[in-house]
Amino acid sequence: MGRSRMVAIITLALIFASLTHHASAFSVQSSSRSTSVSSSVPYCIIKIDDSEVSRKRKRQFEEISSMCIDAFFNDGVDENDFVAPWKSLQLAYLRNAQYSDLMMRKFNFGRADSKQKNQMFVARRVVVLSSDADSSGGNNVSVSPNDVYNLGQLNVNGYKIDEVQLSAGEVLGFCEVTARPFGLGAADAVLPDGKNKTRPIITNLAVRADARRSGMGKALVCAVEDDIRTCWDNAFDEVVLQVEEDNVGGLRFYEKLGFEALFADPSCRRYDTSGVFLQQVRTTKICMRKAIPLDSENGRVNDVGGSFGKTSFFGSNFIQSLRDAVMG
Repeated sequence: MGRSRMVAIITLALIFASLTHHASAFSVQSSSRSTSVSSSVPYCIIKIDDSEVSRKRKRQFEEISSMCIDAFFNDGVDENDFVAPWKSLQLAYLRNAQYSDLMMRKFNFGRADSKQKNQMFVARRVVVLSSDADSSGGNNVSVSPNDVYNLGQLNVNGYKIDEVQLSAGEVLGFCEVTARPFGLGAADAVLPDGKNKTRPIITNLAVRADARRSGMGKALVCAVEDDIRTCWDNAFDEVVLQVEEDNVGGLRFYEKLGFEALFADPSCRRYDTSGVFLQQVRTTKICMRKAIPLDSENGRVNDVGGSFGKTSFFGSNFIQSLRDAVMG
């Protein structure tokens, strides 16, 4: 019996050594990134369109899911860095779960009879489209120089900006907002039927690690606020969100944007990928609110001819378990 145990221990040790040696086989597949602070990246912000065809929708949601889950649970890890096999499985599960949730919300909120308002925004890197680029692949969404943030950082290879064609490239950031019943405490206004007041709620703000310090997080939040003011049928004069209590950077980020902390909710949960098994653990979230004037001018939210534009995904237990990952 003792010999059997010894053989089992040796076998496990050899397997672990093999996994470590072939670490790249379990690396998370994502764009190359660095945790060091780099120069600002050129990008545009686009609303996602309900009318996009199924193939484009699938590809876009796969990109968004991969970026968000990496930002939330595998932040700043390079594609060549070792990732434990069990964590790779956890990340794959989370990506698939979020992708399914996106598709479900897109279907539900995309219907004409939908009672809840939802809007999604994606930030994409702006690139110069080469003359020999394959027009059948990629996003092929033309971008005006007026819609580019950090335009001065764009490499145009010696050409003038009006002599090149700009296109929306890879996903760098994401944010969404949903109007639904949400209470702000005992003193909050409650409807006659006992329901809470409907409010726009910002969720799932994420910026890829190598695209931070580019003003992208702020621009995404501003895009949400501008859209509420100018495109929503109902006149909302506020927006709310929740941030985990231990996310000090996130709390400071939102405070700089004018959000005020209202109360703490200790009953929330989030996913924990620190162990061998994926778990949901209890966490405290701070509810924050910001008043938004209704007469502000519209900002730079690019609808790009409807190629991207209005969509949704909010409200499931899965989505509520995610955290914001943004640093400016």
